[in-house]
Amino acid sequence: LTHDSCLRLLGPAYALLDPIFNKLKQKVRERIEIKRVLVYFGSVDKFCLTNCTLNVFNDECLKEIIVDVVLPANNANFREVQLMCQARANTYLHTFLPNLAELMSAADLAIGAVGSTTWERICLELPTVAITVASNQELIARELNEKGYIYLLGNACQDSGDQITHKLRSFLNQP
Repeated sequence: LTHDSCLRLLGPAYALLDPIFNKLKQKVRERIEIKRVLVYFGSVDKFCLTNCTLNVFNDECLKEIIVDVVLPANNANFREVQLMCQARANTYLHTFLPNLAELMSAADLAIGAVGSTTWERICLELPTVAITVASNQELIARELNEKGYIYLLGNACQDSGDQITHKLRSFLNQP
């Protein structure tokens, strides 16, 4: 649909990222153990994946892990997530952020959807457990998983909350 003389900047090398990610990329650190986890499934989170994830972190063996949860205050499940965060020590709910750069940089692991933040997490070399939440994410998620950029946990459209919780527990080496 473009003229032959048009320069096409296509693919992940040309992902549109806030310049802060380029600055923070220079400071990427090796992540040896999981001490801090970022949980973000986008602003809608219609499958309540934030809730499923927080349930996993209620297990006694994960109580020392710091969990940063990002969820807009206008989300339908906000109050429930807010109460879950208040009930668990070391859990912080973030609502109005200009971007996730600082939280991503501080995290040792991210758990989230395969949306636009995928490219931000990859830029900062943040290990990610990802769940697809729409059919248009399937192909890219499989490719990123095969190339080792993400650990694809499943598909929220096909897996139940219990299945996702079980897979996440397995990933974190829990019974």
